[in-house]
Amino acid sequence: MKKNSRSKLPFVLIPVCLIIIFLLMTYRSKSDKSLIVYCSHDSIFAEEVFQRFTQKTGIKVTPRYDTEASKSLGLTEKILREGKNTDCDVYWSNEMFSVAALQEKNLLRPFKANNWQRIPNKFKDKDGLWSGFGARMRVVIFNTEKYPSTTNFKESFIEDDLSAQAIALPLYGTTLTHFALLQKQLGKTQLQALYETWRKKGLQVVAGNGPSRNLVANGNCTYGWTDTDDYFGAVDKNAPVSMLPAKLPDGKTIIIPNTVAILDSTDRKAAAEVFVDYLLSEENEVLLAKSSSRQIPLGKVNEKLPQEVQNLQRFIDEAADLREIFAERTPLLNWLKETHKIK
Repeated sequence: MKKNSRSKLPFVLIPVCLIIIFLLMTYRSKSDKSLIVYCSHDSIFAEEVFQRFTQKTGIKVTPRYDTEASKSLGLTEKILREGKNTDCDVYWSNEMFSVAALQEKNLLRPFKANNWQRIPNKFKDKDGLWSGFGARMRVVIFNTEKYPSTTNFKESFIEDDLSAQAIALPLYGTTLTHFALLQKQLGKTQLQALYETWRKKGLQVVAGNGPSRNLVANGNCTYGWTDTDDYFGAVDKNAPVSMLPAKLPDGKTIIIPNTVAILDSTDRKAAAEVFVDYLLSEENEVLLAKSSSRQIPLGKVNEKLPQEVQNLQRFIDEAADLREIFAERTPLLNWLKETHKIK
């Protein structure tokens, strides 16, 4: 009996060894895979950031993008559908409402990067669930051939000439944030009444900030509402445009940063944290500031920046605190979807 038990022992160990090998291979495949980043920032600018990060750290990144007009909303809803089963490790959004939706569903992992401290408090979550960096400003852009002077120009909707105005569909991105701030200050009833009036008087609601900018640059509209990155795109093409900061009823400006958050379900926690720390770094904010989009650094920067970016930095201190409007997102979105008959 003893002889037989010894002869069977290697056969008993075979399944155990196979299980161990399988677990080791699974662990290795998970640890070796690229960091998956859902990204709603323009790929033309984001790709350089990914390349520099990989060169600096050796960590490979696989970005996932979405369509231009609804990209932040589309990626957010994709993560919400996937829930804890998402393959997204890090979400790089080009605005703040997206991470608010994920925060509500407890899908984010808190992390205060080393560079988290350099970002002003109103542009980050106090618990480290998300943080802003490299921002754009909401502006009113006008065609200088149709409107040659800014004298007496109001930095709010001009209700007697609405057919000459263009604005992006406020279901997405920075225009949604703009409307949420208006709703916070004016109240839901007044904003809804105003928007109905604007549309009846001919306000041109277009697919995105780019088309709004183009209508003004081409002279089809006198002025419109967009962001600084789109405005500079027109400037670089020598379009006859100028701009002023969009102001809220209380006089504050609208500074909307890129935002980054780690998904709680990630199995690449260490790599995700390195990536987040890089996005919040001075090096990355300078890179974005020197790109053609002229993103505004939120933290202190020692390197000299383009004059156009320096001119925008002074508006950061007067910016509205976007953390105060997170509760506005869902009811506002529901009303806008109903208004524009979007399911």
